[in-house]
Amino acid sequence: MGCRSHKPLAKTLPKLDPPKSFTTTAVTQGKPIQKIDLPVFIPVLELQNQVYQILFAPTYGKYYVCSGQPNCDKRFRDLYLENPIIGVTGNLISIKMHVAGNAHFLFLSPGISEDITVTAIPQVQNDTLYFRNVKMEQSSGDLLLNLTSALFKSTIEEKIEQSAWYSFRPSLDAITLQAKKQLPIKYGGAALLLNLNKIYLTKVNVQSVPDQGIIANFSADLEVEDSSFGR
Repeated sequence: MGCRSHKPLAKTLPKLDPPKSFTTTAVTQGKPIQKIDLPVFIPVLELQNQVYQILFAPTYGKYYVCSGQPNCDKRFRDLYLENPIIGVTGNLISIKMHVAGNAHFLFLSPGISEDITVTAIPQVQNDTLYFRNVKMEQSSGDLLLNLTSALFKSTIEEKIEQSAWYSFRPSLDAITLQAKKQLPIKYGGAALLLNLNKIYLTKVNVQSVPDQGIIANFSADLEVEDSSFGR
C-alpha cells in the first residue's frame, strides 16, 4: 500500500480582511493591547509528506529504525518501515506503515512482512508539532510476526516521537508578513499596530472529515496607538 502523496503541498493560510486605509506610525511601549487569532490548518497529507521527507526519503523510502542507534537490538538491524500513510483516528493522528526485512534469531533470519499502525497525540512546542504518547499496534496474528513486533515496538515508538515533527514557523512567518503589509490600520482617531514579537500557541485540535489535519490556533498582540502620535 503506497504513500498517497510525497509531493510538497501548499499550506492553507487564513486570510486577513484588507485594511480600509493605511498609515505609518511608530510602535511604542505602554499602549493598550488587543489580540487577534491566527488559526493555521495543516492538511493530513502535508503532515504525511513532511514525515516521509524526514524519515523515509533519505534512504529511498525505507526507514531503518536501528540505523545509527547503538542501543538498538541487533536482531532488528535489517528491519525497516515503509509506505507511511497518515490519517485521523478520533482526536489522534494515526500512521499506518509496513514493516519488512529480516529478523535475526540465532541461526535463523526469517523474512518479516507486516502492517502496523501507530497513534499519537499532536503537541506543539516552540512552534513545532511533535507526535507524543505514540502507541503501536500490529495487524497480523502470526506468532513470529507478533513476537518481532512486540520486541521492536518500543524502538519504533521512541523513534517516531524523537524524529517526526512539523514546523509551523513558515506558516506563521507568511501570516505575519501578510499582516505586516496590511497594518497599521487607521480607525478614526486610533491606529492598530501588530507586535510581531508576541505570537503564541493557544490550542491544537485534530480535524476529522471532510478536512483531515491539524488546526493550531495561535494568537498575536495588536498594539493600539493614538493616530496623532509622532506629529
